[in-house]
Parts: sequence; structure tokens; C-alpha cells
Amino acid sequence: MAGPLSPEKPASPVPAVAEKRPSCGRGWWKLGADASQDGIDCNIGNAAACTIGTVVKNRPMVWVKASDADKARVREALQNVVLPNWVKRCGPKCGDIYNEVIAPISGVRYAAR
Repeated sequence: MAGPLSPEKPASPVPAVAEKRPSCGRGWWKLGADASQDGIDCNIGNAAACTIGTVVKNRPMVWVKASDADKARVREALQNVVLPNWVKRCGPKCGDIYNEVIAPISGVRYAAR
């Protein structure tokens, strides 16, 4: 029987799906972004933009956008804590796959220590 990373089958079905249905992945990302924005709109009480969820009317959240310093701190945590600990649990191949697939999107590469 072929294992998940055996030569008999691809390491991941994502490249094969993306090759055959390139718009499929874009649609999933758009749906995720739209649903996330709707959740924000509903929770901050923006009734005009809340189309999926329920508008919070009693004590809605206040949306505070992340500052450049906040973004830098998240990037630092991803690079120095999250990724190394994840690769420690998952294995070195996961770091390679992350760098190939996710790093071009996130702008953060995993570096073995």
C-alpha cells in the first residue's frame, strides 16, 4: 500500500487539483475572506454589510486594525516560535512543504535551527 509521501502517489492532492481547476482554489480563498469579513461586520454592528450572520446590536465589538508594530510582532512569533515548534512536531519535510507552498503567500520562510 502506498504511504502519504510514497512515489506511487503525489505528496499532496493540492497541485493536481490546482492544475485541473485553477479557479477552484481562488473561490475557496474568496469564500473564506468574505465569510471572515461578514463575521467582523456583524460583530461590529455594521448591519449594511452583515449578510451571512446576525448583527450584534447590544454592545458590538470595536474593530481595532493591527498596527505595523502588531504585524511585525506576529511575523516574529510565526518565524521564531510557531514554525519551529510545528516543524519539531511534524518533521523536517513539513518545513520544506511550508517553504514551497505557504512561504510565497505569507512572506515568512521556515529556517531550520
